Amino acid sequence: MDVAVEDTWTHLDGTSIANNDFWSTFWVDAVSTNTQPNGGSGQNCAVINSRNVPFPNKTQDKLCLNYPKDEMLCYKKVVNCLNWTSSADQMYREHCYWFTSKPLSISSWTIVDAMVKCQEDGGYIASLIDDQNYQFIKNDVLGTVFSLKSTQVWLGTHSIIGSPSNWNNDPAFVSLLSPSSSSEKCVVIDSNQIQSWIPCNTNSSALTGAVCFKHGLENSGDDEVTKRFNISASARGETFIGVMDVAIEDTWTHLDGSSIANNDFWSTFWVDADLRLNQPNGGTGQNCAVINKRSFRLPNKTQDKSCTNVFRDEMLCYKKVNCLKWNSSADQQYREHCYWFTSKPSSLTSWTIVDAINKCREDGGYLAPLIDDLNYQFIRDDVLSTVFS
Repeated sequence: MDVAVEDTWTHLDGTSIANNDFWSTFWVDAVSTNTQPNGGSGQNCAVINSRNVPFPNKTQDKLCLNYPKDEMLCYKKVVNCLNWTSSADQMYREHCYWFTSKPLSISSWTIVDAMVKCQEDGGYIASLIDDQNYQFIKNDVLGTVFSLKSTQVWLGTHSIIGSPSNWNNDPAFVSLLSPSSSSEKCVVIDSNQIQSWIPCNTNSSALTGAVCFKHGLENSGDDEVTKRFNISASARGETFIGVMDVAIEDTWTHLDGSSIANNDFWSTFWVDADLRLNQPNGGTGQNCAVINKRSFRLPNKTQDKSCTNVFRDEMLCYKKVNCLKWNSSADQQYREHCYWFTSKPSSLTSWTIVDAINKCREDGGYLAPLIDDLNYQFIRDDVLSTVFS
């Protein structure tokens, strides 16, 4: 449809079509008035009518409100799902994986770019939990990809704390990985199925993809809304606050790779009369932000520290949601929804419904549905009341 921006065709969930290339599917006729699309802002949905003599295999634009019948073209994203009980922790898991490619519209493809792309696709960068899921990703998910193209692919495991760990805090029991030669590196695998560790800020033409995943039935409809990451113990007192510049020096992001508006985290760092003490001051050797309440000089300001060996297990957690659990009187279905307010990014000039849908997906969720009066009132009174005040 092109309901948000005329002649910019998107999928129904608001995701873009590469290069707006849906135009190539429309009928072009010798009679210009028959050339599609021809309905302007009054016809915003694309259809195929196999009974149409002039163009049975081409698309047309039609009125969304009352033209389409109840026939729909459905599709399912190609995923490979694994259900297993890990012998390492005896936990049952259901993960569905897919390969995603570097978009043509971006020039960078670091681990952060891969994480953001997986979030835009509705998932997370794939964690390596144990040997079984690692082999499944390598052989079942990537086997076909590697048979078709020569490439290198990001996976969701890093050595920032010294030993293999996963960005989404899944445990890492996998033993088949080659050892990391140094800290603060990320896992890639190439089309020869050789796994290696490379700097997380690598931006190479050889890197063109990533493996994403989302939880299967055991967590369906239950997206993560809070996270806790355990960092290796030390004798100091730093509290890690979930911000790092491991991918691009001096570009601070959240731990899941999502950006901080205007890179505005800089305002939290300590500025000292002694320039040597100004923070951040560790360069590429100190990529994680901490607060140390035991510090005499800067107890309420952030510092950059090495991610590998300075943290205790204190973590600053946050939750930005309002959750509602209810049985709808309309269909008797029990639901648990967590809502949050999101703002138009300062980098955008447009804020249509499609932009809002995309922003919600980048935040790891969906644009809020109005199901019944109870959830509508909850959104209006509980979620938005503080915003509107």
